[in-house]
Amino acid sequence: MGSTPSLPAWEIRNLANTTGFTSEQIEILHRRFLHLTDGKATMCKDCFDNIPDLDCNPIKSRIVNAFFDRRNLGQQTSGTVDEITFENFLTTLSFFQHMDDNHTKEDLEYYKNEKLQFQEPEQLYDGITFDDFLKIMQDMKIETKMHVRFLNMDTTAICK
Repeated sequence: MGSTPSLPAWEIRNLANTTGFTSEQIEILHRRFLHLTDGKATMCKDCFDNIPDLDCNPIKSRIVNAFFDRRNLGQQTSGTVDEITFENFLTTLSFFQHMDDNHTKEDLEYYKNEKLQFQEPEQLYDGITFDDFLKIMQDMKIETKMHVRFLNMDTTAICK
């Protein structure tokens, strides 16, 4: 088997600046992305079926759909795309990063709001504004709980 193509240093730096992942995390995620896509430059929804940790997640379909939602990809139109690039994958995945308690209170509050805003507006209850929802969720540590573990994924289960 050949070696996995790596990303250029400038691209890793750009991705690190826009997503908050470290260079090492980006390289790991890039290898996992290529592994899930069998080396292709784009990923389809079916690739997510090869992630064992995601299988037991009760909101798997919402998580997967989030990666293909045009709004989460920086496009102003609603709807979905059929395939995503590594950059699209990483950008959406950044919303699901685990936040530990080592961050400042201000950072944790910022990430909490970002994660809550990431949820689609129609998922809120009728008659409750986003501000009302934030007040309800005020004491919940969503910034440390709403994450997907792609970095800790066991790839031996995926290898054929």
